[in-house]
Amino acid sequence: NDLHEDVAYTIGKAFGTYIKKFNQTKCVVGHDNRYSYPELTKAVVTGILDAGMDVVYLDLVTTPMYYYAQIKLDIPAGIMVTASHNPPQYNGYKAYWDNGAQVIEPHDVGIIDEVNSAARCRPSN
Repeated sequence: NDLHEDVAYTIGKAFGTYIKKFNQTKCVVGHDNRYSYPELTKAVVTGILDAGMDVVYLDLVTTPMYYYAQIKLDIPAGIMVTASHNPPQYNGYKAYWDNGAQVIEPHDVGIIDEVNSAARCRPSN
């Protein structure tokens, strides 16, 4: 219930802003077939684009296919829209860095800081 388009956009913008600090110019995005993928994927892609990044959109892929594309395309950063093994009513994001490694310290803290900064700057409706 807490993951909706505004949150997805903020995650995308924060991730794009953060990876740009490491001279990245592209980001890979894929999604699985969960019910909420259209809205959440569109919002995260829009956020990444608004951060000034290019997006290589893979469309519907499995997570292993996403890994392969990231390595084959030599793009170290990306997001897979998936809730992995959770029931189909759920969805989420897996953020990746450096050829298939999920985002871990210190990058996770940097992205969280960007999310918090973006949330503070978001105009209220």
